[in-house]
Amino acid sequence: MQNKKLQTLIESNKNLTVLYVEDSDIVRESTFHLLEDFFSKIDLAKNGEEGLQKYEKYYNLVKKIKMVTSVNFHKKIPMQLG
Repeated sequence: MQNKKLQTLIESNKNLTVLYVEDSDIVRESTFHLLEDFFSKIDLAKNGEEGLQKYEKYYNLVKKIKMVTSVNFHKKIPMQLG
């Protein structure tokens, strides 16, 4: 049963892009390796400022994106990421 649910999750996410924002190098790389099993395209950003720049430049018009962020960043940005 769990294998079927996992396979369904992988299939439903295969066309999604993830923009993963994390300021810790170790956490960012570890999480990337976990996410690559579930998503075909993962873009990484090392802080909120870089994440926002990438989002505005590449992803603002893309509908099939998931953005994963941590709550606190070392580099603050002047707006909330939604």
